[in-house]
Amino acid sequence: MKITHGVTLGLATALVGVTVFAGSGAAVAASPLPSASDAQSTVERLAPGVVNDSVPADTAEQVQGTTVDTQQQGGASAVALTSDTQPAVKITLDGLSGASKHQSGDFSVVQDADDTAYVQPTGQGVRLLSYDTSATGALTHDYSFDFAVPVTSETEADGALLFRDATTGISVGTVSAPWAVDAAGKTLPTHYQWHGGVLTQTVDADPATTTFPVLADPNWTYTLLFTIGKSTPNAAWKELHRCFNCNFDVDGAPQAFPAEGQTLPLKIAKIGNFSVHRTLAYNYTNPNVRPGLESGFQLVANKGHVDGEGSTIGFDYLIRSTDHNLVMSVSAFIKNDFIGGNSLYKSLASEKWAEFSGRLQRNLGLQVQPGPPPTPPKS
Repeated sequence: MKITHGVTLGLATALVGVTVFAGSGAAVAASPLPSASDAQSTVERLAPGVVNDSVPADTAEQVQGTTVDTQQQGGASAVALTSDTQPAVKITLDGLSGASKHQSGDFSVVQDADDTAYVQPTGQGVRLLSYDTSATGALTHDYSFDFAVPVTSETEADGALLFRDATTGISVGTVSAPWAVDAAGKTLPTHYQWHGGVLTQTVDADPATTTFPVLADPNWTYTLLFTIGKSTPNAAWKELHRCFNCNFDVDGAPQAFPAEGQTLPLKIAKIGNFSVHRTLAYNYTNPNVRPGLESGFQLVANKGHVDGEGSTIGFDYLIRSTDHNLVMSVSAFIKNDFIGGNSLYKSLASEKWAEFSGRLQRNLGLQVQPGPPPTPPKS
């Protein structure tokens, strides 16, 4: 990654979830820090919650067949990702040329004479952690994204990025809101810029107040994509309005399609509080609500939600141009991205959304997918 030292102006996007590392400063300073090559110990020390996301790249805990391969080709360091349901993505760690690679616990460590990065498979994507030992001002890291299909990007209010297939409009994946932390456990202001296929993360690391090293990351996550079959977004819209919890079979879901602002006191087994309220809902009759999308709805987490208050999850229904099937895309922006057992949580949540897709498929009279049988309306 290219590191630029300079003066940072107008850093408007601060770290989301700043309480994650609260209270860790004293513990960090209590004993010598691990070496840069010991990624596992370093991350456990500076950002312990991040370790909960680790999923070895070859395990069955992958979501929708995601694979992560850290490559050294032509002097460049890159991470190649594939998915059973989404286009391939290659992310190059710009500036790390001629680097060596070794394994440290759940992390691949990529190092050259000047820079260090940690690659962490997460089951549904990859986290790329930069490791910096000094700065004279701003730290800037560049990551070049090479998608197998043309994409468009959308920037969320918290600085996260959503990428869509430019042809189909289907969400491909997300880069979570940026964060950075120093060796004293202090969160640092940071933000992303996206230009010409390059993601740049800038961290405001004032040497007078920053305890080095500093960890920061882009966290790429594939959007979940479920094939429903030969139907239409309007048919899905009507079925969800006919009986919402016949399809969205989650404890606490109402029978009637939720009204705007309505709280849904959802609970998911082994996960816990999933309380949300409905914000956006749209179909083909109002295309200006979500340009380019045909129908769907969005839920926002309430206080006490396992993801963190303000997290969002969107369910979009579109026709895939390649095979003309109706698909359901599930995009999540998680505020509390360091919860305990996060990889297990994501796996359980994806199973629940697969059940949702399967029920909708059956209730539309389409070919049955594996999963539980449809349920009658609940009052």
